[in-house]
Amino acid sequence: MGLTETETIDPDIAAIHCDDWPLRPLTKLIGTRENRFQVIFHQSVLDEIHIHGQSTTDIEICGVLIGTGYRDAQGPYLLIEHCIRGNGARTKATNVTFTAETWANIQTVMDRDFPDKKMVGWYHTHPGFGIFLSDMDVFICDNFFNLPWQMAFVYDPLGGDEGNFIWKSGKPQRDPYLIQDDVTPKSAEIPLISVADAVNSHNQLATDEKILELLIRVRRLETRQKQLVSAVVFLTAFVIMWIWFSPVPAPPVMKPATQPAMQPAMQAPIPKQIDHTQPVAAPTDWLKASLNNANRNRQ
Repeated sequence: MGLTETETIDPDIAAIHCDDWPLRPLTKLIGTRENRFQVIFHQSVLDEIHIHGQSTTDIEICGVLIGTGYRDAQGPYLLIEHCIRGNGARTKATNVTFTAETWANIQTVMDRDFPDKKMVGWYHTHPGFGIFLSDMDVFICDNFFNLPWQMAFVYDPLGGDEGNFIWKSGKPQRDPYLIQDDVTPKSAEIPLISVADAVNSHNQLATDEKILELLIRVRRLETRQKQLVSAVVFLTAFVIMWIWFSPVPAPPVMKPATQPAMQPAMQAPIPKQIDHTQPVAAPTDWLKASLNNANRNRQ
């Protein structure tokens, strides 16, 4: 089952019936998945739109978006998996129109490359004048992409802005989109054009697009590098703040070691104080007393 092609008078994405949409969990998602319908672009599709848009910046260019409706735990979503350039479209500086030749080419590519997918929307550029839908753009939405789950995408190759429009209450209104990173290292290793090939190429448009592809890949690497640096700076600041504001633990209380009982120190005998108030015997009296004692002993 999946996407149905039943037209409504006032298309509204809120009125879709998605119970039979295939279940498909999302991985490598850039952005916040909400509990509602959302449009999700493969990174490779955005790269292709950027390359196409930057190849011609003096007039509008267009193409169609190929994808499928899925469900996950947060609800339904529209996954944009491929795009087809609108070759042969009638283009001017401020508007673009799909011609019979354009539709014939798109249908041929659809039948050949994407037989099991749906045409889920269209894209075009606004070189230098912002993101919005003109009256002609709304006319194209009303007449060619008027199913509730179909959408429109606008890219400004000069300003760098881009926007996604989905059906709400019968009008295409701008709504944020998410990105699924499907660009693997293997696909990034696809050789680009060499300097010699660029010099000898007789197809200037192909050469310019190869150069644009290289520039877009470089920009993507620069963006990821900035994100990595920002993450490292944030983590470093967090660690510093955590160390700075964390309470310093009190040092452990050291109990004094038990000391053995000290023996009382030997005290020197206190000399007998001399009473200076008593008269001191003269040396002659002491000598006489000693002689008298000696005489007594002889007797």
